[in-house]
Amino acid sequence: MKKKIYFISLILIILVSITSPVVANESKSVIKWDSTIELPVKSQTNPGMPLSGIDKIVDSGVIVINGIENPLYVTFENPDSAIKDLKKKIPEFLEVLQKEYYLNELNDENWKDYRYAMHRYIEWPDENKKFQNSDSLKVLECFFDIYENDECNKEILSYTSGRKSIKLVSDELDLVLLLPSFAPYSTNYEKYYRAPKNTSKGLNNTRGIQYATQYAINHNWPTYEIFSADCTNFVSQILEYAGQSQYVYSSPSSGWWHKRTLYADGTYGHSHSYTWIRADTFTKYWGTTYTTSGIWYLSLNVRPGDFLALDKTFDGSWDHTGYCTQRDSYYANYSGYQYYDFKIAQHSTNYHLWVSGTSNSWETYDKLPTYACRYAYLRWY
Repeated sequence: MKKKIYFISLILIILVSITSPVVANESKSVIKWDSTIELPVKSQTNPGMPLSGIDKIVDSGVIVINGIENPLYVTFENPDSAIKDLKKKIPEFLEVLQKEYYLNELNDENWKDYRYAMHRYIEWPDENKKFQNSDSLKVLECFFDIYENDECNKEILSYTSGRKSIKLVSDELDLVLLLPSFAPYSTNYEKYYRAPKNTSKGLNNTRGIQYATQYAINHNWPTYEIFSADCTNFVSQILEYAGQSQYVYSSPSSGWWHKRTLYADGTYGHSHSYTWIRADTFTKYWGTTYTTSGIWYLSLNVRPGDFLALDKTFDGSWDHTGYCTQRDSYYANYSGYQYYDFKIAQHSTNYHLWVSGTSNSWETYDKLPTYACRYAYLRWY
């Protein structure tokens, strides 16, 4: 059943003046604030999310850039109530995580520990794990995707409130990486600037597919670090092996890079940019080539060598990445879904499987009316 949320509240709109991101090294705009304008928040309805019965999901307001409203991320109206409702909705799965990873009862202080435990739980395909690929898992994934948005909004407001001007395109990119992907400022930015892909020669998809096939199950360690949520670290490795140059900076907030340091004792240390290891910043940094909310349309357009992204709750934050290695030339019906089958190499869960496979769950987020999501692919020409 579609979840309908009706509410009226007042928000403070933050007025920001930023020039269009056309000039790479020149901008004299000043960020301005106006605390006198108040508007009613629009109701947020997402009929597909599996979070019915868990508090209310509400708009958090807008930030105005160049006179255009850009939405902040949706959040739970009452985070404490959301946690209580979650405990009632999936008590068994939470209990499994609590016992297996020695956690205290879920609360506002340790929810990131539960998210880490969830990633550990699904790291490897295992038919003996009751909640792998379950509805309870999807509920928890979607819950964390919304619950974290309060911190995301605070980061946006902190970034803009602490600045008097935007001087470089890199500053504007920082804001794009923070905002929801469908915010007008973010989508407009892509018209003028994207991270510099190796478009002159493209990528060597044969090398990319070879690497993805070899290391989808077996980590390439110690060449690269291993994370509990390792999906984007893995696709970054594929991208580099296929021929994309790194853009190395001293700050993890800039560029796209990975550094490995050999210590005297023979061990390795690793450092990365956020774009190397985070699905949302990776996808926004390189820019999407195509987006859709249906697995049919994704399968119709995807090609081997495409990098894939998934926004599980359509909240504007990309949650997961993968890599396409094969695609069928015909479509068929798979467990109620009709699409051209394609094969995905990914980490967290670690596999190299066709979408139609039982352990591959990419299509299940398109299981309307229970779920609603957004897919994208990134393509190097």
